[in-house]
Amino acid sequence: MKIGLVLSGGAAKGAYHVGILKALYVNNIDVDIYSGASIGALNAVIAASAPSMAEAYERLESVWQDLAVNNPVKVNEKAVFISLAKALATLAASYPNPLARKAGTAAGVVIKQFSNDEGLLDDQPILDKFNQYVDLNNKSAWSDIWVSTFEGTGYEAVTEFIKSELGIDGKSAHYHELKTLSDDKLFEIVMASAALPLLYQTRTIDGKTHYDGGIRDNTPVKELIGKCDICFVSHLSNGANFNRHDYDLSHTKIVEIRPNDKFVTEEGTLSAVQSMMNFSKDKINYLTDMGYENASSVLKELKRKGNLELKVENELNEIDMLLAKL
Repeated sequence: MKIGLVLSGGAAKGAYHVGILKALYVNNIDVDIYSGASIGALNAVIAASAPSMAEAYERLESVWQDLAVNNPVKVNEKAVFISLAKALATLAASYPNPLARKAGTAAGVVIKQFSNDEGLLDDQPILDKFNQYVDLNNKSAWSDIWVSTFEGTGYEAVTEFIKSELGIDGKSAHYHELKTLSDDKLFEIVMASAALPLLYQTRTIDGKTHYDGGIRDNTPVKELIGKCDICFVSHLSNGANFNRHDYDLSHTKIVEIRPNDKFVTEEGTLSAVQSMMNFSKDKINYLTDMGYENASSVLKELKRKGNLELKVENELNEIDMLLAKL
């Protein structure tokens, strides 16, 4: 039996995935093929590159315990300065005074030379974790893995994200099978899949800019359908835009893992955003434990159903044997 695992995006809420990996490892379930978006892509590539489920869980736990101590949300001072300078130059260029307009226009041209689409947040902490835990020299031994990205301009990225949240059809995500790629391209795609517009640096792949895969497909199950018998799907939100019944005609059985406790513990009007940026040790441990409990509950129910089906099958076989003797 081939097992798939889809890890959705959700920034700091990705600590939930650590508990899911633990539950699978404890129950002796090996994952054959992964798929991920955004933080799910980063978690997936770390797990897929590990030599065993035990190592996959241990690596992911180490990553997130380190993030709890060394917060990865660091401001990119250069990008912030350039953004402020751009705003001031634009304001000056629209000022009634001719001298101010000329100065603003000239400043805008100069500032543009120093701009390279860097995000407002520094992605070095993510780069460090990738280099520390992902072994590119042993790709042939990895589990299969796919990640999603969004191709387009920054404006399109923001627009498509809003459309996706509202359930409106739009541009499709791009899907990449990592094991088939060169090391450089693999790296760029993984980083692109977690490149939230404005926050993190855009990535260029084959001459096209790519952003966070969660913009158009935050739960990239598509490429796993038909490639595995059971596909576990981890949600880091209510999963409103995901419907497992879309795949009922496939032989792949979709099993969803959702938080059944309070997932967003932060309070206030921006609580949803705060939950995505909360890398505190207490919150990471809370989400890890929740992921383990939720996944363990799902696996327990699957085993119960499996035993029930086996019992029914045995009883039917006994009836057949009795009928045959008549």
